[in-house]
Amino acid sequence: MAIPAHLPPEIIDRIIDHIFDDILTLMSCTLVCKAWKPASRYHLFRDVSLGGFRGPKLENLPALLEHIESFCAESETLEIRGWIMTIDMLALVLDRMPRLVGLQLNCVQLRFESNATLRRRKRHTSLQELISVRPSFKRVDDFESDAPAWAMHTLFNLFPNLRILQIHDADGQGTYGALPETLALETFVIDRTGHLGINLLAALQKTASRESLRRVDLGWVIHEEQYATLQNMHITMKTNLRSVRLGFDHRWWGTDSEGTAAILRGLFRDLPQLEDLSLLLPLCKFDTDFHVVRTYLSSFDSLPLTMRTLTLELRWPLFESFEEHAGVYQRYQIWEQVQSFALGFPDLQWVHCLRLGMTRLSTTPETLPYESQQRIRECMSQLNAKKMLRF
Repeated sequence: MAIPAHLPPEIIDRIIDHIFDDILTLMSCTLVCKAWKPASRYHLFRDVSLGGFRGPKLENLPALLEHIESFCAESETLEIRGWIMTIDMLALVLDRMPRLVGLQLNCVQLRFESNATLRRRKRHTSLQELISVRPSFKRVDDFESDAPAWAMHTLFNLFPNLRILQIHDADGQGTYGALPETLALETFVIDRTGHLGINLLAALQKTASRESLRRVDLGWVIHEEQYATLQNMHITMKTNLRSVRLGFDHRWWGTDSEGTAAILRGLFRDLPQLEDLSLLLPLCKFDTDFHVVRTYLSSFDSLPLTMRTLTLELRWPLFESFEEHAGVYQRYQIWEQVQSFALGFPDLQWVHCLRLGMTRLSTTPETLPYESQQRIRECMSQLNAKKMLRF
């Protein structure tokens, strides 16, 4: 039911004060009563979410742009969910939000044209963070093989001052042309990376990101050629890194622990300023688990003494928990190895071991040999004093 437009201004202000956190309701009110629009403009949104089940529909783009211009001129973050839109449509929305700092695209299908149209678009220099979850990139000419690479190249040109890039659940083919040389990413995150992520990382080495990159999160490194690209990263990019997260897929790496350890050892030597390391390491053969873990840990001798945090996840195929397979004695052997390693790093603040199953073992089992019990108790007391070991 429409609310009369001749309500006293103070009543309108009270109502808007009550609903201003819901941009969709506020838009609906101003559509019904145009007289509400001047009052509603005093209630500007810092964080805006569009799309999804309850969101405004993209079909009425002019009305949507009018509302965004009215309510979102001061907005700093924008989330778009579930829309199918072209790069030009996205640019029109962002043109109305000059103060935007962060953009999140959830399940958004982006369609784009040829690279020639980039020169006609306004660049959004305020945007510093782009998060894309389960993206879908399409080209209007239906030439899909290099669509992800084209899309990322287009976005980099639209957002020249981007500092943080996160892409989740994405994969794709294609190689990148010349990226903007001034692009200076500080954080690069791409989960379940395929050729899209590793090729993008290679292309970033020819930009200012070579000097500025501090955090790299590659999720799973699946193919051998992808890890070769990581090994061949520009030495300047690697020496500046402070935080690294990567994992190995058991289909390629789990049967060669010696080779994996050698690769890790070479990588660690190129990371002299590393402070935060997160590793996902595969386990495949039950009868050699302890040997495999000990082989992995042998590569940690090459880590710099600047290390502050370590997250180590031991993963079985098919995402099975380690504690469902390894016995108590095996787990304590692995735990003892991790503790001994941790004590060798003076600045290490905490160690987090996932899927090791130690949460159920608060006391030392009586079935362990006496010497093992003593070593474990000694390590536990030292690490508990530093409050840095977590399972």
